[in-house]
Amino acid sequence: MITEPISIRRGLSLYKQPIRPGGGSRFWYARVYMPIGERALHVKSTRTTDVGEAKRKAEQFWADCAIEQRLGSRDRPPLSGPC
Repeated sequence: MITEPISIRRGLSLYKQPIRPGGGSRFWYARVYMPIGERALHVKSTRTTDVGEAKRKAEQFWADCAIEQRLGSRDRPPLSGPC
């Protein structure tokens, strides 16, 4: 089953990878468009199938990416999961 992406805010959306033989996932994924270093697209699994909780986790991921963009990664430990 293919799901339409859910736009949460500019630069932040949720989507599901279609389940197919050899791939896919039942979990929601957060996608952040934000220039950080040499990358502008950042994706992380929310590890949940509940859309409400996925939205909350996506907002936290967006905030983590915004902090990473503003402060950079010098002299501090990396965030949990790539931004």
